[in-house]
Amino acid sequence: MRNKITKKIGIISPYFFPHVGGVTNHVWNKYIWLKNLGFDVKVITPDFGKSEFDNEDIIKVGKPIPIIYNGSITFISLSFKVKDILEREKFDIIHAHEPYTPFSFIFVRNSEKSVCTFHAFREEPEKILVKMGEPLIKTLRKKISKVITVSKAAQKIVKETFGIDEEKTVVIPNGINYDFFAKAEPIKSLQDGNLTFFLWEGWNRERE
Repeated sequence: MRNKITKKIGIISPYFFPHVGGVTNHVWNKYIWLKNLGFDVKVITPDFGKSEFDNEDIIKVGKPIPIIYNGSITFISLSFKVKDILEREKFDIIHAHEPYTPFSFIFVRNSEKSVCTFHAFREEPEKILVKMGEPLIKTLRKKISKVITVSKAAQKIVKETFGIDEEKTVVIPNGINYDFFAKAEPIKSLQDGNLTFFLWEGWNRERE
């Protein structure tokens, strides 16, 4: 029987390795962090294929379908094993990322308690979920216990689009793996002081 002090957390993500991106990296590092704190954690995600990050805690269900959306390639994924997974794993809490996506939404709808993180700023929540209808938005408002947004801008959209008050939300910016970057070795050939570098983080696609 599981120790009552040790909570079991189910992280739901519409993206995971080998699909790379901000949400994937966020989810993986959150998983590692929670495991190091002693929590029992599982990651439930669509099956993008095999990766070096796969282990017994990574549950892959359903195949992602690529579509062209908003000037880039995104994915639609569904899982028809949601209730079976939830009944088997008996999570104390569900932490769903991008809960307006079909994959995450189904888990939120079938969970008793959930925390949800919104990563997107504007286009995706407005254009996808709003078109799905007010009943689904009401479901999110009812089922979500707490909302995390990665920025003030995202928090504003959560309030305007989903009608979730700021009192129910908290802004937690994306973290940095300090230990990893602190060990980085400088590139000597770039230390002559004659070059100026700008770091731009994003994707090589038209809308960014």
